[in-house]
Amino acid sequence: MTKNNLEVTAPKHFVSSAALDRVAELAVSVDCDSSADRRPVLAELATEGLLDLGLPGAKGSYLDQTRVLAELAGACMTTAFSAWAHRMTVEYVAAFGGNAFEDLAESLRSAEVVGSTAMAATFRAASGQDELSVSLTEDTDGTLRANGFISWASNLYDDALVV
Repeated sequence: MTKNNLEVTAPKHFVSSAALDRVAELAVSVDCDSSADRRPVLAELATEGLLDLGLPGAKGSYLDQTRVLAELAGACMTTAFSAWAHRMTVEYVAAFGGNAFEDLAESLRSAEVVGSTAMAATFRAASGQDELSVSLTEDTDGTLRANGFISWASNLYDDALVV
């Protein structure tokens, strides 16, 4: 289509209409019920390959990932934020985990394990606004455990990976 001698093309959509319909269908429950489970939607997005765009070994680019999040936000801002938090967890593990965490990275990419970013409390503590309410302890077997209270976090499920 042309308009005043300029080529106009429809924007490319990344998220399937079925997935967007599902996100929109769940928007009210996700927005109003803190116990609403967003993991099935994240798994659906992972199946479509939409939670690791731009990472090494994945298709797409960071701009594509941004477009996915924008499309999700058009249907449900809460789901978009949940997807962003998961995507950032995937990013951290991919960037800093190295080969030691390949299995975990794959579990995150498939949304078998959901990622949670608990950065708000850390940023507030780093800026001097609050005390950090989480401490790190080491078990006798060398396992590191975070203990404390996280007041702001997306995707905070018992089986989530928190970064």
